[in-house]
Amino acid sequence: MENLNKPVLDQLIKTAFPQLSTLDYNFSEYSLNTSFSFKFDNLDHFVEFLKQHQTVEDEEVLLMENMLKDLNLQTHSYFFVNFYE
Repeated sequence: MENLNKPVLDQLIKTAFPQLSTLDYNFSEYSLNTSFSFKFDNLDHFVEFLKQHQTVEDEEVLLMENMLKDLNLQTHSYFFVNFYE
């Protein structure tokens, strides 16, 4: 089943994630229980996910680390990326 969804997911990721600064989204320790709430095990998992579809620079990883810290989220713990409908 995962292989059938891969083209759709690839297109969603290529379209949405490079434009994160213009989308309504948040990082939190809980899900909004929508179809656009994604759980990641930790920051490394999220970066690995992003790197499958785009280049991620060290400066961008540092920015995400700082953003998570500002939200009182640990980089080694799970978090959700929630997109608003």
